[in-house]
Amino acid sequence: MRSGGRLPLLLCTLLFASPAAAVDGVIEINQVRALAGGVTATDTPGFPVTIDVGGSYRLTGNLVNPNANVNTIEMRASLITLDLNGFSITGSLSGCSWSAGSGVSCSGFGAGKAIEGSIGCPFGNTVRSGLVYNTASDGVDLCAASRVENVQVLGAFGTGIQVSESGIVRDCTVVLAYVSGVRAQSGLVVDTTIRDTGSAANGAFSYGADGLSATVATRNLVLQRIWNNQYFRNGRSLGTSSCDGVTC
Repeated sequence: MRSGGRLPLLLCTLLFASPAAAVDGVIEINQVRALAGGVTATDTPGFPVTIDVGGSYRLTGNLVNPNANVNTIEMRASLITLDLNGFSITGSLSGCSWSAGSGVSCSGFGAGKAIEGSIGCPFGNTVRSGLVYNTASDGVDLCAASRVENVQVLGAFGTGIQVSESGIVRDCTVVLAYVSGVRAQSGLVVDTTIRDTGSAANGAFSYGADGLSATVATRNLVLQRIWNNQYFRNGRSLGTSSCDGVTC
């Protein structure tokens, strides 16, 4: 009887022994998991959280990375979906402000990105549904055929959101980005608000929506207080947008 009584408990222990994997097969990430490591095979304790296997990942809590020179999440494989699940990724940046004369100024900047997905250019990755706050460098940086959807970037000493060839940025908001709001190369930027971006110190490279070296298609953007009125570069409009309240 005693042995049989322990069997269900043993089975439960085995079933729930791996805290990184959710019941539905989605791998969960939170501050405790990030500091412990082991989210994937090459993920070491602390930041960055390294995702080296394609699949589905989901935040189950906020991430706070105090190191300005270390990425918070690195997507090192293709075909990854990262659901921020309404949670936030907070970096070390502080004191961002906007002025008409000089644009955006910030303190606490460094080389660390909130989500780095461009190393080696993995393709087909998606980031969606959450907040990136006060990141020391770029907010979200993905490579080819990637998507960023329903993400807010509030404070970035770099570009708020960047995707490479055939990337899509949809239903996003970028506020207080030192360089540019959104950069997309031969991609699509739609239904997105970009406000308080660019700086006099970085004027030659600061735009609201930047097509980099290729043409980016845009539709239904709201751009406000872009430094020196540099709303677009290499943009091809598929529909109306608003630049400081004027159709553009």
